[in-house]
Amino acid sequence: MTAQAGDLLVEQIAPRLRALVPKSVKPVEAEDTEELVQDVITIAAQMLHPVEQTGRKFTLGNIAYYAVLHMRSGRRSQSANRTDTMAPGTQLDHKSTVLSFEEEVGYDPELDAPITLGELLASDHEDPAIQSSLPPAYALA
Repeated sequence: MTAQAGDLLVEQIAPRLRALVPKSVKPVEAEDTEELVQDVITIAAQMLHPVEQTGRKFTLGNIAYYAVLHMRSGRRSQSANRTDTMAPGTQLDHKSTVLSFEEEVGYDPELDAPITLGELLASDHEDPAIQSSLPPAYALA
């Protein structure tokens, strides 16, 4: 990217994006507005570079508009892959969700207590990696 394009990005496109993102891009899970703004500026830079290299005509508004559209559809600067379960696009499509290990998933009548996701996934046995690293005298039987 040339210095002139970098200046356009910083002085003209980035302020537009800072104004647009909080109003038009829905954060997914733990994303915050500043993170989304940084991401959309990166996307705009990724769009601006090839357009500038090929010499095509563009407007600053078009770059800002299409960068925000990418963000709204769940794309992020480092990934647009909807097969990743943690990707914002997959979560916006409601094809995956992120749950806490403290999320209640059932009820145990014997203990008279709720069962959490962490309890379902946890094992009562010692971790094999730790067992193999202990000297034989300390290994648990």
